[in-house]
Amino acid sequence: YGDWSSDVCSSDLCGRIRARWRAALRDDPGAVIALMAGAWDILDHRVDGRTVRFPTPAWDRLVHDSLVEALQVLTGSGRTAYLFEVPCFGAGDPAYPLPERTDRARLAALDAIWARAAREVPRVRIVRWREVVCPGGRRAERLGGADLWEADDVHLTPEGARAVWRWWLPQLVRG
Repeated sequence: YGDWSSDVCSSDLCGRIRARWRAALRDDPGAVIALMAGAWDILDHRVDGRTVRFPTPAWDRLVHDSLVEALQVLTGSGRTAYLFEVPCFGAGDPAYPLPERTDRARLAALDAIWARAAREVPRVRIVRWREVVCPGGRRAERLGGADLWEADDVHLTPEGARAVWRWWLPQLVRG
């Protein structure tokens, strides 16, 4: 979802994203709403020409407020939004590594923000998938015979997404 807070998202890009999400929710009232985020949230952010760095109250507030705003849009139709835990990312492209994505303190901070947002926004449920994709805190490369991750160490492969869906669907059905 990117930087959603109104302080950060002054361009009309975020307005277009919000409108697209609302239209999709209106046009598909039976859709299940799932949000996987964190790959960019875990990093420091540029706001109004300054860097908001981890670990500061300003960083925590920025990430929290951005997530809450996104969740409010997604649950505004009255449906539940399923917020996936942040997985254990890899460092990414060796030519342009992002070691912040493997920083356990940043991951713990996002976990706390996710939990707080889920308590604050009605109809948000956390999907506890980290133990599946990061058993014992170590990144799993395969699930159910499928390669999980794209080369960027962040996105699921199409096969990985299907494997995660096969894992999650029975839980979703059970409620």
